Amino acid sequence: MNATNVSEHTLIGTPQPGFAAALRAELLRSRRSSTLRIPMLGLLIAILQGLGWWVVATQELSSWHQLYFWTVIYATAMQGPLIGLVVGLHIGRESRAREGGTLWRPVSPRTISLARAAVLYLAVLFFDLAITVPMLGFGLAAGLPEPPLGMALQTGFLLWAASGLWIALAILLSRLTSMGFALGAGLVWQLAGTLMAEKASWWWQPWTWMVRPMLPVLGVHANGVALEAGSPVWEYPVWPLAFANLALGLIVVAATATWGPVRLRLWRHGAANPAPTAANPAVRTEGSWHTGRPHRVLAMSGSLRRTPIDALTITAAALLVAVALLWEGQGVMAFTGGVLLPFGTCLLACLVWNAQQPALRALAVRTRTSVVAGALAVDVLARLAAMWLWCAALLLFTGSWSTLFLVALAACAVTLSTLNLWLAARFGTGTAIATTILGTAMGLVFAAPQIVEVTWVATGYVFPLVSTDPFRVLLGILASSLVTASAGALWLRALSRAAGQ
Repeated sequence: MNATNVSEHTLIGTPQPGFAAALRAELLRSRRSSTLRIPMLGLLIAILQGLGWWVVATQELSSWHQLYFWTVIYATAMQGPLIGLVVGLHIGRESRAREGGTLWRPVSPRTISLARAAVLYLAVLFFDLAITVPMLGFGLAAGLPEPPLGMALQTGFLLWAASGLWIALAILLSRLTSMGFALGAGLVWQLAGTLMAEKASWWWQPWTWMVRPMLPVLGVHANGVALEAGSPVWEYPVWPLAFANLALGLIVVAATATWGPVRLRLWRHGAANPAPTAANPAVRTEGSWHTGRPHRVLAMSGSLRRTPIDALTITAAALLVAVALLWEGQGVMAFTGGVLLPFGTCLLACLVWNAQQPALRALAVRTRTSVVAGALAVDVLARLAAMWLWCAALLLFTGSWSTLFLVALAACAVTLSTLNLWLAARFGTGTAIATTILGTAMGLVFAAPQIVEVTWVATGYVFPLVSTDPFRVLLGILASSLVTASAGALWLRALSRAAGQ
């Protein structure tokens, strides 16, 4: 009798635990995990938003609504991928732990899935409240009277309710594919929702339902511009759409609760047909034409074939084309420098590390860690070069060629890839993703036109967006070289440690 049979056909007379017991067990397993730690990143996002209001705002700091206007950074750019991160980390942890032993317990798989979904919905709610409630401290520090706790709680709850459908879809995608796929889908969902939130066709596009209710509450257009008096956005429905989104998400959770933790063949193979790794680059069968030892770089590339890297690369290239058609060269530079560069390099590094981590000890027996690192670096650089050439071609096609931007983009891509490879190998992919999100948010704040002449040195993850001067680019290349060398040395050390050398 397999594990599924144990769960579905319990012994006669054995009481089957209910939802409350399964929920307690899920909370107990999550107590010291990233599921409850990652939402505390909401506090850091609140600090970044508060600092943006304090430092960047050009108007007098005299309104609580002006303070909460800064939540637009999260609502229109970060919410989708961050939910994918929170959900994906939890589902991935349970998958690696073989569901925490619950598959061998006399409990229904449906009950397990519903309890897990409940924990994830609560984690996202805590995340949203950690963004909105602590911002009251910045208003009090600035001397604003009568802190509106009710407005802070309402904004956090509205963010959570409006994301109800995407939370359910993120749970389903993480269960069927992987955290990386859910994170990438969250980014696409967020971008599509923000771009189409004010279009007349919003009603049939579910990705807009997460962004649209927040616009009149925050008093902002989807592009971040404050609403003018008499704008039709003020009349958008808020709570009906948010609650409908939440209800639809709960329906999706209930309908897919029995969909087991299977993996799509596109990304994974079963035990009978194992996926290739760098230690086993091709599964040999009788009569196979593969003979001899493959080149290490080709072996490394082959080991990445069954990851979402190629699919995400094609998606990013298609998004660049769409951006070029809608906003021409300036849009390409903004999207590449502010979104694709930081998040693309992070996802690439995390997926490469996840693909090679299981085979690292076997590789260490056959070759030196430095050789493995070299092959990985060549593969990563080749993929970065392909996307860089694609971006350059689009800039040339739209007549917006910028040598300074492309030079800064190349330098930052190498640096961020190396940095994320080290963070993923040393501290885990969750740390690399969280650092990227925070670094990108901080960089976007410091890249604001009002203060960029002073704060451009702190833009970091989005430095190409401010690379308008040869002197800046030169200093950026020097800083990138230093960070790349340091992160590369630390990455080699982390690889050796992971390989047990």
